[in-house]
Amino acid sequence: MPTMHRPLHVLDVYSGAGGFSSVFAELGARVTAVEADPVTAATWSLNVPGTVIVRRVADWLDETHPPLPVDIVVGGPPCQGFSTLARAEYRRCWLNGELATFARTVETVDPVLWLMEEVPTARNTDEYRAFTDRMCRAGWVVHADVLDAADHGTPQRRRRLVTIGCRSALGPKPADAPRHPAPTVRTAIGSLPPPETSRPWHHDRNRRYRFEGRIIPGPWRTDELHVAPRHAPEVTARYRSVPQGAYRVPPHDGRGGVDGRLQWDRPAGTVLGHMRANGFGWRIHPDQPRALTLAERALLQGFPSHWRWCGTGPQIAVQIGNAVPLPLARSLARLLTDAARWVDGRELTPSGPAC
Repeated sequence: MPTMHRPLHVLDVYSGAGGFSSVFAELGARVTAVEADPVTAATWSLNVPGTVIVRRVADWLDETHPPLPVDIVVGGPPCQGFSTLARAEYRRCWLNGELATFARTVETVDPVLWLMEEVPTARNTDEYRAFTDRMCRAGWVVHADVLDAADHGTPQRRRRLVTIGCRSALGPKPADAPRHPAPTVRTAIGSLPPPETSRPWHHDRNRRYRFEGRIIPGPWRTDELHVAPRHAPEVTARYRSVPQGAYRVPPHDGRGGVDGRLQWDRPAGTVLGHMRANGFGWRIHPDQPRALTLAERALLQGFPSHWRWCGTGPQIAVQIGNAVPLPLARSLARLLTDAARWVDGRELTPSGPAC
């Protein structure tokens, strides 16, 4: 149980590059993370004081005894299964597995509070409803809200479904997280110098990090990733034709895609986890006919310029795009740590119904 004699212990499963973990550490919590991808876990290890375990969450639960006591469990199970592009059979298999694993994590460590973060489309699925029903039957009072990261100080519009479980109806609700005005794109990246165009940063063989018996590319600071992507001439021409705040659908060539250009004086659109020129997303620089650099993407997600990244360019793009924006994570972490610290033992009064 949380007491005044020890820091809160946070278990971050599906932890990613460490954004959520880092804000709990800032607030004085002890953090243990579980992350399946060793490259992403290497990034975590360079930025967060704590322990990261390189395992699939399900395997970790099967093979080890989780470190107890745990006060708060947080996690964002991979969202591919919630994609409207995924086949129904794949979606059911994926969601049942990942959401059940998160539920089993909570059941195993029995925290004071837990939080799960997902894409908003999850809320309308049978699998998500089955998950919340399972948690309610186990005695948790579950609250869910869709939050926009821009309402919590992020220079980016990014809607996330946040679900919180507590043993009492007096526990925190996602909508109670502190709100802050959204910075603009100009505030976040407007002071950056022109990006470098020729430095092959990801081919630097002198940048290698030994982690868990592996040799991994990196690390690089965020500000070292301000290198302009290289585009084919037709892609550059397409980007040049898109006005601020507008998008273009490329000519149909079997690949599809939507190109959106950011506006200087508004928050960005959602930062995605890929670098494809034929993908989807608001990823064109406000003035220049190019996609955002990795540094610009990271800053729009709220990562600091000194954050250190491991991996290739596409791997780092995924780490950035999959992260909970740090300002939103910080608001949610404050909400949870404040709630956990006033809980005396495991009881809140009055107790609430099981959802």
